[in-house]
Amino acid sequence: MVVFAGFTVILFVSITYSIFYTCSIFTRMHFTILKSDFEGIINIKKPFDVQKFNKNFVSLFKRHRLLIQIVDLLELVYNKAILANFISGSILICLCGFNAMEMNNKVAVVPYAFFLMMCLMQMFFLCLCGDMISRAVT
Repeated sequence: MVVFAGFTVILFVSITYSIFYTCSIFTRMHFTILKSDFEGIINIKKPFDVQKFNKNFVSLFKRHRLLIQIVDLLELVYNKAILANFISGSILICLCGFNAMEMNNKVAVVPYAFFLMMCLMQMFFLCLCGDMISRAVT
């Protein structure tokens, strides 16, 4: 039964959050490209052109605002789901850890350890994606 619950976590929850992971990586990639474009806005080899600089800067600024709106939309969509996931994941981690520590039969611990690792891995990937976005924005 516990092994079935572990596979359920893998199939349903991980697949559901794969869209979040994809959007996070996509947003981070665009922030990295934007950072590179901001660094290359001034060309030292050519004479400084104020109009071209202003045009490029406004374009980059608009892209930055659009990316911030995408991050806000991502937060709006996944905010409550991720909070509920962390609360339920924390409870499951505590319960699985307690069950694994209290069992004397090492073979019976394996399904609980598997489920525990899946919960920890899911929380790790959620934290990783959030950290990638927050590092890319700043």
